[in-house]
Amino acid sequence: IPDNEMVLVLYPLLIGLDDYPFAKIHAQVAEIAVKLEIPVFDLAPTFTGLTASDLHVHHTDHHPNGGAHLMAANAVARWLKSLNGFL
Repeated sequence: IPDNEMVLVLYPLLIGLDDYPFAKIHAQVAEIAVKLEIPVFDLAPTFTGLTASDLHVHHTDHHPNGGAHLMAANAVARWLKSLNGFL
């Protein structure tokens, strides 16, 4: 991968994790990225099987909490390391 290459990470909304309502949209975006030769990583499977509310900042704020961000960071780091020449 050249130094100026970019990658795309799809970070899901933390809702309906076992039957993610935006899976089709993630697939469509990933398909476009692949056609453009942009490496793409979908984080949705990282959260499958987990309780969405356990990953929220607060019950009234559904942004990812520190634990969710740590899971995402670890998954992305593993993926980036798997890309030949990226890291």
